This record gives sequence, structure tokens and C-alpha cells, in this order.
Amino acid sequence: MRGLNRVIVTILASAVILCSATYQGSSNSLPLDRVLSDFTMNDATIADAVAHLLVSNQLSGGIALNANCNMQPMLDDTKQSFNLSGLTVKQALDEIVGRDKRYHWQQQNHSIVLSPVSGMPELLKTRVERFEVDNPRYTLSAASGELLQFPEVKSRKKQLDLKEGLQYIIGGADRREILKGKVSVADVSMYEALNAIAQTNGGAVWRYSEYNCGKVNEFSITWIR
Repeated sequence: MRGLNRVIVTILASAVILCSATYQGSSNSLPLDRVLSDFTMNDATIADAVAHLLVSNQLSGGIALNANCNMQPMLDDTKQSFNLSGLTVKQALDEIVGRDKRYHWQQQNHSIVLSPVSGMPELLKTRVERFEVDNPRYTLSAASGELLQFPEVKSRKKQLDLKEGLQYIIGGADRREILKGKVSVADVSMYEALNAIAQTNGGAVWRYSEYNCGKVNEFSITWIR
């Protein structure tokens, strides 16, 4: 429990990080080729920096983190300073993620996903036959909460003996968290379904944190917008 609590405290802290960013380049530039003319973050974790870089560039994606008794602390634990001014978004991602060789980032269709080099957490690889949300009152967290109730996901959680921790949105509840359109995907993994939810709003990032140690096997899904 202590490990997951550390994650939750770190997530809450990310809401007050100082982040300044402006851009240069034509409006036709590819998002990953966009140049950051002024982007600095202080007292931020690698996960915080990736999330804020994506959100501030209206890019969607996700961050998958895991830890167990035998591993060093999660990616979240170390606070650092980042000065990414003058880099492209792609170069900035390389610079940020390169500080922890246990993780890498990939572009998957229209999403950017940060995950362990050793592989995506097993729950996130769960196949979902069809996932659809078309409710104008749904928030990002409501949509991911519904995904967690799908039979195939619930069955996999039971097999892995995983318990749900807190599921919430970072940044306060406002209209930006309301889904801006319909989500409809078929024959996808759980993390691909989360990507689809994020893409509906643009500039939204999901964060999956899993901690396994002894009798503690917990995960949480949070949203950064």
C-alpha cells in the first residue's frame, strides 16, 4: 500500500509544477516536429514532464508504470529539472525518457505511450472485443471506469489478483473532462481503448500505476488534462 500511496502523492504534486511553454514553426508542422521555444519544468518527475509536454502540445497518450518489491522506485519518484527550450517535441521526449533506461516511448497511431522496456503491464494487454461510449455526460474517468467493468477486463483482474486503487482526474473537474465525442473501437487491447478515450478529447493523458509486493497487488488509473 505504501508504494501505491507514494504514487498518489506524486500525482497530486504534479498539479502545481511550474511549466512554461511557447512554440515556433508553421501551423502545418507535424506535432512531433514542433519546436519548443520556451519549455521549462522544475521539481518534476519524468512522468510529470512527459504528461505536461503532451498536454501542452494537444497530444494524447498514456503512461504505464509498474513496480514490485525487488525493483527500484517507480519512474515517478525522482524530482528533476527540465529545460527543453529549442528542442522539437520528439527530441524533448527522447531527452526526458532517456533519463530512465527502464522506460521508453512509442508513437502508436495518434497516441504517444510511455511504458516499461520490459513490456506493457499484463492488465493493459487485455483484449477487448468492443468498447463504445456515447454519453454526453461522461467524463474521461467515467469512460475508463466503464472499461474496467468489461467482463474480459474483470476476468483478467481476477486472474492477476489485482485490486483497484483510486481512479480520478488531475486538474480539477471542469468541462474539459467531459468527453467531446463518441468512443468506438473493436478488437483492441485495454491500453488501446484508453488511447481512444484520450484521443476523443485531445491533449489528454492516462496514467496507469501498478504496485506488486507481497500481498499488495494494486493499480490505479488517473487522467491528466
